[in-house]
This record gives sequence, structure tokens and C-alpha cells, in this order.
Amino acid sequence: MADKLTPKQEAFAFAVGYEKLSYKEAYIKAYNAEKMAVNTIYRKAHSLANNGKIRARIDHYVLEQQREARLAVDWDYKKQFEEYRFVLIKNKKDILKADKNGQAAKHANNTAILGALAGIENLLDKVIPVEVEETETEFEDDGLIEALSNTPKGLWEDEKN
Repeated sequence: MADKLTPKQEAFAFAVGYEKLSYKEAYIKAYNAEKMAVNTIYRKAHSLANNGKIRARIDHYVLEQQREARLAVDWDYKKQFEEYRFVLIKNKKDILKADKNGQAAKHANNTAILGALAGIENLLDKVIPVEVEETETEFEDDGLIEALSNTPKGLWEDEKN
């Protein structure tokens, strides 16, 4: 049980790691230290944050908060994608129905499909960022390529054996 944090230490770690409060703010919140001298709060908060057990718990909460944030973002992207997909399917059905009946596709259907495709493209740019960097590498021309190009035929024949 020696590795277990006290409720106040746990509250401090949670406030720093998950709620992203400063050490001072987290200490005041966890220890009800509003009436303490500011220097004392800073000193005690810093001491807590440097305690190995508490630091490990802070790190745990940081990772947990990041994981939950990623899940929330993933969920939002999935929801948006499904909405675009619904627009595509519905308007595709309308266009196919019009075609089957010998009618021209409505401008609104075409516009909706193009808008949904643009939305999906924009969404994919956010979800799967593609970074393309153009790099130019300068090579010093030492004449090797020209020399190889001007080599008489058969010069290297004896080295094949």
C-alpha cells in the first residue's frame, strides 16, 4: 500500500495531468490552499510534482486525456463521414431513378454529390495529413557520368570473367 497516493495527491495529479492546471492551481484545488502564502504554494506544488509516484500518476493522466481526445476527434470524423456518405447514397439513388425514367439528373443532386465529395476530401486531408516536402539535393559534378558515357565499348570486358 506504500505506492498508493493519498486522495489529495491523486487530486493534484489529476488536476495537473488531465485538467491541464498549473502546479499552483492544482495544489490550491487539491489542498484548499487559498489562504497559504504564494511562495509556500509554489514550493509545495513543485515538490509534489517532482515526487516519483505523483509524477507517474500525472503522466498516466496526460496519456489518458490525450487518448480520450483522440477518440472524440475520431468519433466526430466518423460522424461527419457518415453524413457525407448518406448524402452521396441518397443523391446517387435519385440520379439513377431519374436516369431509369429517362429524365435528366437534377442540378441539386449533382451539387449535393460534389459538395459531399469535397467534404470527404477535406475530411481526409484532416484525418490523414499528407506532408510532401520537395527537397533539392545538389550533387557536385565530378565528371564520373560523362566519363562512363564516353567509355569505349569492350573496355571492361576482361573484368566480367
